[in-house]
Amino acid sequence: MLPSAETFDRRAECVGGTARALAELPAQGWRVFHDLRWPGRRYANIDHLVVGPTGVFVIDTQAWSGDLEVGDGVLRLDGRRRDRSLLAATDAAAALAELLPGLDAGEVNAVLCLDRDEPVFGWAGDVMVCSLANLVTLLKSRPSLLDAASVAHTAHALSRSLIAATQPVVPSSPRERLPQGLQRSVASKKRKNLRWSVGSILALTLVSVLALTVLPDIASQAGDQARARIQPAVALGKTVTVPGNPLRPELRLSVERLGSTRPITGRRSVAPGHRSYAAQVVVHNVGTGSWTVGRSTEFTLVDESHTSHPPDPQSTRLTAGSVFPPVMVVKPGATRRGVVLFDVPSAQKIATIQISVGPGLAKTVRWSVG
Repeated sequence: MLPSAETFDRRAECVGGTARALAELPAQGWRVFHDLRWPGRRYANIDHLVVGPTGVFVIDTQAWSGDLEVGDGVLRLDGRRRDRSLLAATDAAAALAELLPGLDAGEVNAVLCLDRDEPVFGWAGDVMVCSLANLVTLLKSRPSLLDAASVAHTAHALSRSLIAATQPVVPSSPRERLPQGLQRSVASKKRKNLRWSVGSILALTLVSVLALTVLPDIASQAGDQARARIQPAVALGKTVTVPGNPLRPELRLSVERLGSTRPITGRRSVAPGHRSYAAQVVVHNVGTGSWTVGRSTEFTLVDESHTSHPPDPQSTRLTAGSVFPPVMVVKPGATRRGVVLFDVPSAQKIATIQISVGPGLAKTVRWSVG
């Protein structure tokens, strides 16, 4: 079932509340960004990014109601574990960490902030869990790690490497309401129309500033990493090696074939004018650590008009075989096979299938179709 308009409004209010809570930090030498594209991800964003003396904080805001428990490295809401939310938070922080090779991993922190009036504090794995009531206090109370110059350099590197859905925002008043979901969408479209003209002015200004300032080469390294993350397409059936990094082992991936399929259970009928495609995917972990297929992995079909089609998550069983589960652990030396289903308009001719692999700055590998 699609989220209701009320759900979108509640989400917008929740994210806006976190932005207002963070509004006091820029005056104290912190850099604050809102609504950023997730590095290497097409369909995800980062709610808030904060850079300050105590480190870099990647903040995910949630409007959860119910009984919350944080303890023994586990987060539960009404008695149910929220492991996927924790995985998403750590993946986002890992993606930002790869853009900052000059920082230690411990200086980039994942934060899950709950829209609640009462203070919340605890650690669920590597994720700091808090609420709007004590978010800023906890950020400022961490040990100091970065001096003023490092804060400026780090924020500059991130601003160059990330694609912002909005500009860095500092609300003029803590009471000022941010736009709701529809207003934010309209504002985003206006910014897109102005991007070409404004971008050239900003580029000239940035060059002038850089010419007068001695900065580390963090930003250029991050740019090189981003440009190298997409691999040229190979033929279906060919195995592609994805190098490991500190956050994932080395992997060997293959899409053996892509063809039409028919769902059996767990899914509505195929929409009129659409066609179901099943991709046979093989994952082999050749590293020394386990790797989790979850929100750090994206499967995408791209048609000849360059339109991207994400997987259809509603099928659990197909004539073509078993579907990859939403979260799956691949242990060292293990090989896992499964099917990824896509629902695509019949008139569209598929050009490539691609897999983006995280955590960290995602590496995208592609296979040609037809």
